[in-house]
Amino acid sequence: FGAIAILRTRVVDNCSRVLMVFLILAFVLLLVNVLLGEKSLQFDFAVGETNYFLLAVPVIFLSFASQPVYLTVCDYCGYEVKSLKKATLFGFCLPLVLYICWYLAIVGLLPLDGPNGLKALATNPYPVRELTQDIIQLTGRAWLQFAVGTFSFLALATSFLAVSLGLIDFLRDGL
Repeated sequence: FGAIAILRTRVVDNCSRVLMVFLILAFVLLLVNVLLGEKSLQFDFAVGETNYFLLAVPVIFLSFASQPVYLTVCDYCGYEVKSLKKATLFGFCLPLVLYICWYLAIVGLLPLDGPNGLKALATNPYPVRELTQDIIQLTGRAWLQFAVGTFSFLALATSFLAVSLGLIDFLRDGL
């Protein structure tokens, strides 16, 4: 993917769009299967335990971490204010909505306590692997491991392309 990043912005954009389509498909597949699993959603937080929701605040801030690619977005939009506002708003809101949907689905699926609970997951040294196993166990769908792996790979690949392109443009601007 590093070789793709040194190509023109349009090529990277087209490649990212294709990867994003598959990323969103994998996300929707995971979300639908979590929501339609054999176990119904349960929000068993007591009033005094709402501080666990604060653990999601860093994730919300991550959805606004586009500063490394903003120079590239400006160049790509031709410094047109209307296009920049649209790209910025869409680029901030889409990840935020997806994070919130996934967060609510996971919080609703997993119990707070117990071996498959959120507390156990938070202290696990391999939380992604454990979360995948919990989802498979609670939904009864072993093939979701492939969907999680695909989603994880595509999330990393699209992020890598964006950050690489932003870094290349930053270096080009500085030189």
